[in-house]
Amino acid sequence: MAAEATRRGDVAGSEVHGWLRQHAPSLRQGGAAPVARLAVDLAAAGSGLEGSGPADGSPLGMVWAAVREGRLEAGTGCAVLREASRLAPHLQDAAVPTVTAALVDLAADWGPSMMRRLRPQLLADHGRPEVFEGCTAAWARPRGCRCRTSSPVTSRSTSCG
Repeated sequence: MAAEATRRGDVAGSEVHGWLRQHAPSLRQGGAAPVARLAVDLAAAGSGLEGSGPADGSPLGMVWAAVREGRLEAGTGCAVLREASRLAPHLQDAAVPTVTAALVDLAADWGPSMMRRLRPQLLADHGRPEVFEGCTAAWARPRGCRCRTSSPVTSRSTSCG
């Protein structure tokens, strides 16, 4: 409903949140912001009664399908879209739909925090080779760690502990 109203031009941009609060009382105590964000994104992609909507294999299309089917709530869908857009420049082009589908499944089953925790694994499996190789050095030691990487840590009293 919100996507269609946005597509028709009844509401636009920042007005969508207020429109939702007025027309969807159940969203007044929370949830209107992510629904509004999805509505604006869907309207921009041409969704609605007459529009074709986002491509099925696109991140927005996959998230919208999961929200429509009730697998994800709107806020979690927005988190998946943010994570997919963060990862996309670092992924092999053909892997974007695969990774987005994995993010949707992870978020649906385990929530957004688990989805974000598996970012290194997704990059290792589907990322461009040069991206993952550059990241491994940064991930090897936590910021501020004074441990030497050439020797094993033998004590729990190190700053990395």
